Amino acid sequence: MARRMLKAFKFVLFIPLLSSQVVAQTTDTCKADVRYLKLPERALIDEVLGLSEPPVVFLFSQDGFDFYSATDFKAMKGLRRLGLAVADAFTIIVVYQDERARRKQIESLQVQYPYSHFEDLKFSTWRFELTPIWIDNVLMRKWLVSGMAFFKPVSCEPAEAKIPLSSQGYLEASINCHNRIVGQMPPITIPENQRLPAAPNTVMSRAVDAMRELLKSNGLPN
Repeated sequence: MARRMLKAFKFVLFIPLLSSQVVAQTTDTCKADVRYLKLPERALIDEVLGLSEPPVVFLFSQDGFDFYSATDFKAMKGLRRLGLAVADAFTIIVVYQDERARRKQIESLQVQYPYSHFEDLKFSTWRFELTPIWIDNVLMRKWLVSGMAFFKPVSCEPAEAKIPLSSQGYLEASINCHNRIVGQMPPITIPENQRLPAAPNTVMSRAVDAMRELLKSNGLPN
C-alpha cells in the first residue's frame, strides 16, 4: 500500500513538471515564430469550394513585409468551367517579418481594435474579388478587398486549442482557428458597396499586380 501511495505521489508531482515543460516549449516556439515565421507549402484558409487548401507561393519582400500567394489557380479554372463567378478571387498572405514593420501594423490595428491583443501578431490574409463597380457611368470590374484577417502564429496558442495534428504542414489561417486575432474572410465578406482597392503606389498594390501576372500566366481574368 505504501509503495502504491508513493507511486501515486510521484505521478502527481510529475504532471505539473510535464505541463510546465510543454508551456515553456510553446512559449519559446511562439517567440521564435514571432521573430521569424517560415511558411509551409500549403494553407488552411477561408476560401470558396475547392480553394480551401491552396499552395503558398512566395511573391516578394519589401519594407519588412513578405508577400505570398495563397491561391489555387487550377481549382479556379475548374470553377470557371462550371460558370461560378466566385472563382474570380485570390488571396494574399502578408507576413510582418521585420519587427519595425510588425510594430507599425500593431499600432495601426490598435486604433481600430483597442480591446484586442496584438502582441503576437505575425501575418494577415487579404482576399480580393473581381467586383463590378460603376466608374463614370461605365460598369467595370476591379480587384477590391472583400475580406481580411490578422493572425498570430499557431505556436502562440496552447496545445489544446490547436486544430488536429492532421493539419501539420499547413499554415493555419482560418477565422475558425484560435490563432485569429481580428478580421473576417469568406463566407463572411465585406459588402460590395463598401469594398476598396489596394491604394495606388503602395506595397500592397505591387502585390496585387504580381497576382494579376500569375492570373494572366494561368489563363485567368486579371
